[in-house]
Amino acid sequence: MNTNELLSQLRRFVLIKSGLRNIDPAHCKTISELIFKETKNYVSETTVKRFFGFAQTLHKFSLFTLNSLSQYIGFSDWESFCKEKENETTDVDDVWQNLKIRAQAITDTSLIAKKNSSGVPFDATSKRNFLYSDFDYFLKNDYQFTTISAQPGQGKSILLAHLVEHFFL
Repeated sequence: MNTNELLSQLRRFVLIKSGLRNIDPAHCKTISELIFKETKNYVSETTVKRFFGFAQTLHKFSLFTLNSLSQYIGFSDWESFCKEKENETTDVDDVWQNLKIRAQAITDTSLIAKKNSSGVPFDATSKRNFLYSDFDYFLKNDYQFTTISAQPGQGKSILLAHLVEHFFL
C-alpha cells in the first residue's frame, strides 16, 4: 500500500474517531482539540486543515504529526498503523480491492468538495427521496446508464452527493 492510500485510510479513521461523517474547515479546530485530549500531543488546527486538504501542503507531514494522528485512533505510532494496514492488504492482494480503495479516496474528496461548495448548508439541501427508489431500481437491474437532467443550478450535483452517501457510504 502506498503512502497516499495509507494517509487516506488514516483520514477516514480520524473522522470516525472524531464522530464526524463529513468535514469542513471549521471541524479542524475540534479535531485538533480532540487529538490533544487523547494523546497530549498538539497538532495545530492548520496542520489538521492541511491533512484534510483544506490548506495547501508544501511538504510531507512530519513524523510527529503522523504519530499523533495514529495514536489518536489507537495505534502506538505511524509505523504500527502502516504495518497493520500492509498486513490487511497483502492478505487480500486483489486488483478490485485496490481499485475500490483508490475510488473511495476520490469519492470522499469529491463529496467534501461538493458539500463545501454548496450555497446552502449541505444538511439543509433537499434530499429528493422520491428519486431514491428509481436509482435503487437502476442499481439492481442490468441497465448500462441512467441520466439526471435539469437546468444549471437546479441541484443535480447535490442530488448525486446525496445518492452517493445513501447508496454507497
